[in-house]
Amino acid sequence: MELPPAGGVAPALPSQNADNPRAFSAVSAPASAIHIPPLPIPTLVGAVASVVANAGTAAAALSAPATPSAPHAIGSYRLRIWEQWNGGDIVSSGPDIELDGSALAWQGTTAPVANHPLPLTLRYLVVDPVDRESAVTVVKA
Repeated sequence: MELPPAGGVAPALPSQNADNPRAFSAVSAPASAIHIPPLPIPTLVGAVASVVANAGTAAAALSAPATPSAPHAIGSYRLRIWEQWNGGDIVSSGPDIELDGSALAWQGTTAPVANHPLPLTLRYLVVDPVDRESAVTVVKA
């Protein structure tokens, strides 16, 4: 504890001469950097929708010669697909599909043909590694 010099400035209160605790916090985490792919978000080029029919069942299918990839990013691009059969309700085709730059050969859930009347319309979008979404693309089978 330091004391003021004799005849110098004195504290107004004796407690001002006492030791005081100072603010404390845990050690901060080191700064980090992440690679975020640039905009615009790429989409599938040359995507083709089709119907796979087999023994009284049908399923939606989507293919593309290549898909977007983000090799240095914090995650991968993902594909989100919705199905619409014969102008009915638009329904999700399930969880997002991870994309890695390779060709796409996706097939939806197989169901009896009566449950999947034609025509088929697929809607899809691409989600980037930081959850930004591309515009919705519509393809008809």
